[in-house]
Amino acid sequence: MKTMLHFVICCTLLLSLWGCTSKVDTSDFQRADSTSTSPPNIIFLIGDGMGHSQLSTVFYFKQDAFLGSFPVVGISHTKSASNKITDSAAGATAFASGKKTTNGYIGMDADGKPLPLITDLLSERGYNTGIVSTSSITHATPAAYYAHINDRDKEFEIATFLP
Repeated sequence: MKTMLHFVICCTLLLSLWGCTSKVDTSDFQRADSTSTSPPNIIFLIGDGMGHSQLSTVFYFKQDAFLGSFPVVGISHTKSASNKITDSAAGATAFASGKKTTNGYIGMDADGKPLPLITDLLSERGYNTGIVSTSSITHATPAAYYAHINDRDKEFEIATFLP
Protein backbone atom coordinates (compact mmCIF):
# COMPACT_ATOMS: atom_id res chain seq x y z
CA MET A 1 0.00 0.00 0.00
CA LYS A 2 2.77 2.43 0.97
CA THR A 3 4.71 1.65 -2.22
CA MET A 4 1.63 2.24 -4.36
CA LEU A 5 1.01 5.61 -2.69
CA HIS A 6 4.59 6.61 -3.40
CA PHE A 7 4.27 5.53 -7.02
CA VAL A 8 1.02 7.48 -7.45
CA ILE A 9 2.60 10.63 -5.99
CA CYS A 10 5.59 10.30 -8.29
CA CYS A 11 3.46 9.78 -11.40
CA THR A 12 1.21 12.69 -10.49
CA LEU A 13 4.17 15.03 -10.24
CA LEU A 14 5.56 13.85 -13.55
CA LEU A 15 2.18 14.25 -15.22
CA SER A 16 1.82 17.73 -13.73
CA LEU A 17 5.04 18.78 -15.37
CA TRP A 18 4.16 17.17 -18.70
CA GLY A 19 0.58 18.49 -18.68
CA CYS A 20 1.70 22.10 -18.58
CA THR A 21 3.97 22.03 -21.61
CA SER A 22 3.02 24.15 -24.57
CA LYS A 23 2.33 21.26 -26.96
CA VAL A 24 2.37 17.50 -27.19
CA ASP A 25 5.19 16.38 -29.49
CA THR A 26 5.00 12.72 -30.45
CA SER A 27 8.14 12.78 -32.61
CA ASP A 28 10.16 11.43 -29.67
CA PHE A 29 7.81 8.46 -29.14
CA GLN A 30 9.34 5.20 -30.26
CA ARG A 31 7.77 1.80 -30.61
CA ALA A 32 9.29 -0.78 -28.33
CA ASP A 33 10.73 -3.79 -30.16
CA SER A 34 13.16 -6.59 -29.38
CA THR A 35 16.21 -4.36 -29.98
CA SER A 36 14.89 -1.32 -28.18
CA THR A 37 15.64 -0.31 -24.61
CA SER A 38 12.36 1.63 -24.48
CA PRO A 39 9.73 0.32 -22.08
CA PRO A 40 7.05 -1.80 -23.77
CA ASN A 41 4.31 -0.11 -21.71
CA ILE A 42 3.79 3.26 -20.08
CA ILE A 43 1.18 3.69 -17.37
CA PHE A 44 -0.06 7.09 -16.20
CA LEU A 45 -1.51 7.12 -12.70
CA ILE A 46 -3.33 10.23 -11.55
CA GLY A 47 -4.08 10.82 -7.89
CA ASP A 48 -7.14 13.05 -8.09
CA GLY A 49 -6.95 16.08 -5.81
CA MET A 50 -3.23 15.74 -5.12
CA GLY A 51 -2.02 19.29 -4.63
CA HIS A 52 0.67 21.09 -2.67
CA SER A 53 -1.12 20.57 0.66
CA GLN A 54 -1.39 16.82 0.20
CA LEU A 55 2.27 16.50 -0.80
CA SER A 56 3.37 18.71 2.10
CA THR A 57 1.43 16.47 4.47
CA VAL A 58 3.25 13.40 3.13
CA PHE A 59 6.62 15.04 3.81
CA TYR A 60 5.55 16.41 7.19
CA PHE A 61 4.32 13.14 8.63
CA LYS A 62 6.76 10.80 6.90
CA GLN A 63 10.37 11.99 6.76
CA ASP A 64 11.51 9.11 4.55
CA ALA A 65 8.82 9.77 1.93
CA PHE A 66 9.49 8.15 -1.42
CA LEU A 67 9.64 11.50 -3.26
CA GLY A 68 12.45 12.60 -0.98
CA SER A 69 14.66 9.86 -2.41
CA PHE A 70 14.65 11.41 -5.88
CA PRO A 71 17.58 13.73 -6.68
CA VAL A 72 15.19 16.15 -8.43
CA VAL A 73 11.49 16.70 -7.67
CA GLY A 74 9.39 19.12 -9.69
CA ILE A 75 6.17 20.83 -8.76
CA SER A 76 4.05 22.63 -11.28
CA HIS A 77 1.85 25.59 -10.57
CA THR A 78 -1.38 25.01 -12.42
CA LYS A 79 -4.32 27.20 -13.13
CA SER A 80 -6.96 26.80 -15.76
CA ALA A 81 -7.51 29.23 -18.61
CA SER A 82 -10.52 30.61 -16.72
CA ASN A 83 -9.56 30.52 -13.04
CA LYS A 84 -6.62 30.39 -10.61
CA ILE A 85 -8.13 27.21 -9.17
CA THR A 86 -8.24 24.35 -11.66
CA ASP A 87 -11.02 21.80 -11.60
CA SER A 88 -10.53 18.14 -12.56
CA ALA A 89 -11.81 18.65 -16.10
CA ALA A 90 -9.38 21.43 -16.97
CA GLY A 91 -6.52 19.81 -15.05
CA ALA A 92 -6.90 16.42 -16.73
CA THR A 93 -7.31 18.07 -20.13
CA ALA A 94 -3.95 19.80 -19.57
CA PHE A 95 -2.41 16.41 -18.73
CA ALA A 96 -4.03 14.73 -21.75
CA SER A 97 -3.36 17.47 -24.32
CA GLY A 98 -0.64 19.78 -23.03
CA LYS A 99 -3.03 22.77 -23.26
CA LYS A 100 -4.76 24.74 -20.53
CA THR A 101 -8.50 25.12 -20.84
CA THR A 102 -11.58 26.54 -19.15
CA ASN A 103 -12.86 24.89 -15.97
CA GLY A 104 -15.54 22.36 -16.87
CA TYR A 105 -14.22 21.73 -20.40
CA ILE A 106 -13.05 18.24 -21.27
CA GLY A 107 -10.70 17.69 -24.22
CA MET A 108 -11.40 21.15 -25.63
CA ASP A 109 -9.40 24.36 -25.70
CA ALA A 110 -10.59 27.58 -24.04
CA ASP A 111 -12.38 28.53 -27.29
CA GLY A 112 -14.36 25.26 -27.32
CA LYS A 113 -12.37 23.57 -30.10
CA PRO A 114 -11.46 19.87 -29.70
CA LEU A 115 -7.85 19.22 -28.73
CA PRO A 116 -5.69 16.31 -29.88
CA LEU A 117 -5.30 14.04 -26.85
CA ILE A 118 -2.29 11.90 -26.00
CA THR A 119 -4.37 8.75 -26.41
CA ASP A 120 -5.39 9.84 -29.93
CA LEU A 121 -1.84 10.72 -30.92
CA LEU A 122 -0.46 7.43 -29.65
CA SER A 123 -3.24 5.42 -31.33
CA GLU A 124 -2.42 7.12 -34.64
CA ARG A 125 1.17 5.91 -34.24
CA GLY A 126 0.03 2.32 -33.71
CA TYR A 127 0.11 2.13 -29.92
CA ASN A 128 -2.68 0.51 -27.93
CA THR A 129 -4.16 2.77 -25.28
CA GLY A 130 -6.64 2.17 -22.51
CA ILE A 131 -8.24 3.89 -19.56
CA VAL A 132 -8.91 2.31 -16.17
CA SER A 133 -10.67 4.25 -13.46
CA THR A 134 -11.79 3.69 -9.88
CA SER A 135 -14.47 6.34 -10.45
CA SER A 136 -17.04 6.39 -13.22
CA ILE A 137 -15.31 6.34 -16.61
CA THR A 138 -17.40 9.40 -17.50
CA HIS A 139 -16.04 11.52 -14.65
CA ALA A 140 -13.90 14.49 -15.64
CA THR A 141 -10.42 13.05 -15.08
CA PRO A 142 -10.73 9.80 -17.08
CA ALA A 143 -13.00 11.45 -19.68
CA ALA A 144 -10.30 14.00 -20.53
CA TYR A 145 -8.38 11.19 -22.24
CA TYR A 146 -11.11 10.36 -24.78
CA ALA A 147 -13.92 12.95 -24.85
CA HIS A 148 -14.40 16.47 -26.22
CA ILE A 149 -17.21 18.36 -24.49
CA ASN A 150 -17.78 21.77 -22.93
CA ASP A 151 -19.50 20.62 -19.74
CA ARG A 152 -18.11 17.99 -17.37
CA ASP A 153 -21.61 17.32 -16.01
CA LYS A 154 -22.92 15.97 -19.34
CA GLU A 155 -21.95 12.41 -18.44
CA PHE A 156 -24.41 10.77 -20.84
CA GLU A 157 -22.95 12.76 -23.75
CA ILE A 158 -19.41 12.04 -22.52
CA ALA A 159 -20.16 8.32 -22.69
CA THR A 160 -20.93 8.64 -26.41
CA PHE A 161 -17.23 9.36 -27.03
CA LEU A 162 -16.22 5.93 -25.76
CA PRO A 163 -15.11 3.65 -28.61
